[in-house]
Amino acid sequence: MSERKRLHVNKINNTETIFDLNSLPICSGYGYSEITDVSLTTGQWESVVSIFKIPSASAAKERELFSIAIGHIESIVGPKNNTHSDIGGTFNVYFNPSNAQSEQMDCVDESANTLLYLRVLQQEQKLNWHEVYGLSS
Repeated sequence: MSERKRLHVNKINNTETIFDLNSLPICSGYGYSEITDVSLTTGQWESVVSIFKIPSASAAKERELFSIAIGHIESIVGPKNNTHSDIGGTFNVYFNPSNAQSEQMDCVDESANTLLYLRVLQQEQKLNWHEVYGLSS
């Protein structure tokens, strides 16, 4: 693992890291091949946190909101780092290479980005029923 990748993993795993919405390190390209700093405007971030305007009554409801929020974040980030046309499934692009129109992501990229998004939501105190522990394998 390169030094940059190792530092990135340590950063997103560290519960003390404070993330800056002007420079979120987003992974793509299979296994952290690309780490692109992407910024979210205040309006974009407000559209994400507005998903949580009514506090969740249960952990299950909070997980539903996470899935909506993470999908929304990815729809904002995708055009900024060229992952907006990522083909689902780690190996699908290999079977249909002509379908690749953007940076592809694998499960490593997806899990790192999801952890990052959850950390930012945690930082913004949007988690009431869950704690974020970090990556594991």
